[in-house]
Amino acid sequence: MRWVITELEAGSAIMTARGIGDPTAAASVSSAYVRVGKALEGGDPSSLAEPVRREAREIVSVIDGGVEAVRFETAESDATVRSLEEAFASGDVSEAPAPQPVAYGGVTGRVQTLSSRGGLRFTLYDTLFDRAVSCYLAEGQEEIMRDVWGRTAVVEGLVTRDRATGRAQVIRGVRGVTVVREAEPDAYLASRGLLRRDPAGRSPEEVVRELRSA
Repeated sequence: MRWVITELEAGSAIMTARGIGDPTAAASVSSAYVRVGKALEGGDPSSLAEPVRREAREIVSVIDGGVEAVRFETAESDATVRSLEEAFASGDVSEAPAPQPVAYGGVTGRVQTLSSRGGLRFTLYDTLFDRAVSCYLAEGQEEIMRDVWGRTAVVEGLVTRDRATGRAQVIRGVRGVTVVREAEPDAYLASRGLLRRDPAGRSPEEVVRELRSA
């Protein structure tokens, strides 16, 4: 297989690769890639062959004070590794890690990246944390993304959240994308003159100050 980097987002350090060649082989590699991530997430690298284990260690070795985690993600599943030491602890795991919280919901953010290669996928930067959220559409849903790129929208679907922070990470099975109407930069000026003259002779600034302090 030959793999091509189709997306590289510096702000969130997200790299997306696409396999060139046999689709069946690409799907097999993609599945194996997530199995590697889940083995490290569960602290059980002993299930991996030595060459794979060696390369996997190199990937997660970037985790430090600046990089808090490494996520292995495909359209079907994902795994998050937060510590090199925990990932390669001993291979003797007493209990499996708690699954990532998944529930139907909606996330509001700005649609920044849209890709239709090998399946329709887009990146949403959520308004709460300003972090990238990977969103996956089902086949035939291309129409709901018309004129959405670069706009703020609410994306609904099965939301996978980080178990440590609660941040949305992935939205699969997207059911709907609703564009949020954004206020114009000078919209606040429309409120001028709404406050009537105060009978006591107080200025608008004094009335607002008193209301704010109440």
